[in-house]
Amino acid sequence: MKENNLRFISADVDQDNLAFHIKKNNVYHVPGNAKTSDLIDNDTIWYHRDHKHTFVEIMVSIQKYGYAVVIIHPQEYSIRYHSYYSNQVDKNQIRDLELLIDDIKHSGIKIISINKIPFSMNKKPDPYWLDNIFSWYKQGKISDKQVFSSVNYLIGKKIISFNSRFA
Repeated sequence: MKENNLRFISADVDQDNLAFHIKKNNVYHVPGNAKTSDLIDNDTIWYHRDHKHTFVEIMVSIQKYGYAVVIIHPQEYSIRYHSYYSNQVDKNQIRDLELLIDDIKHSGIKIISINKIPFSMNKKPDPYWLDNIFSWYKQGKISDKQVFSSVNYLIGKKIISFNSRFA
């Protein structure tokens, strides 16, 4: 890492199991905690997640960790024929990514590069009861669309704010 001047590493928080960033030997570990897609049964087929689902994961991560790192795989934005990826862009996937970025901007969440996260984290949590909404979501009691709608309502009514949060 030192030889290649790498200072920031990230991996899926589900695989990495670290709940916060750490600094060791001038290397920052900032786990990814939201995804735009996932592999189906550890296969080579990507299951694309709706932008609202990813946005809810971002909000859950921000509430829990104070930031969100969104994991994006380039191959999920390519048109696939059977088990082969083409050299063509999947415009529907790109459009969904645009919608996700719009959701993030509309909510007031700032988009920054990973190297700024350890220096920009805001530890101030949103109201503790917001954890209940995200917990119900994780337990499958409410859908990502219900969380998305509820949080947008709370933002619109200025009950909560993500202005000092990062993705």
